[in-house]
Amino acid sequence: MKSALIGLLLAALLQTPFAQRVTGDVSFDQATKLYTYTYQVDFRGFPETGTLIFGLYYHRYLQQTPVAHTEPDDWNMTLGYGGWFSANLHGQSLQWMPNDLQAPRHPTEPTTFSFTTPRAPGTDQVPNFYVYTGLVPNNYPNIVGHVVGPDLFWTPPLPPIPVPEPSSALFLLLGVGALAARAAKGGAVWNRTGCSRTEVI
Repeated sequence: MKSALIGLLLAALLQTPFAQRVTGDVSFDQATKLYTYTYQVDFRGFPETGTLIFGLYYHRYLQQTPVAHTEPDDWNMTLGYGGWFSANLHGQSLQWMPNDLQAPRHPTEPTTFSFTTPRAPGTDQVPNFYVYTGLVPNNYPNIVGHVVGPDLFWTPPLPPIPVPEPSSALFLLLGVGALAARAAKGGAVWNRTGCSRTEVI
């Protein structure tokens, strides 16, 4: 219990100077109807080696992969699940980290990450990003905060109900009419002198 409180306290204290180093922007492509979120993270002041993760909560419950993403050459993006706080405890996150955690890092400018998705920006102000080094007690992130990001409650739109084209509907009606005419003709009953019979043609 004591270590958990210390972890939360350190995370809260570290938020003030470092959270301001995470900025975000979003653009919308009218042609593709996709949103691209771009982030700049200033890692100066963080450890130069070891674990370093920038994470952004992507959805609280739904597991889904962005349409596209970018990162520096020596970084990679992975999908993470779960979180530290009730608002994101069962959610999915996008996580960027260096390929080689032991290679010294000497950042001189902010690092840029981005991803593309059909989801519009959210309006809630819950914490949706974190920077994690594994050095805060009880495995808490170094900083958490809020930045522009996709709606965490977004659900995929329902597929449209297919509507037959006019030509398809016309052929369908003609086919039904032809079948009805044939059925009426085949079931006719007619009489001859001295006999009656049913003839199917």
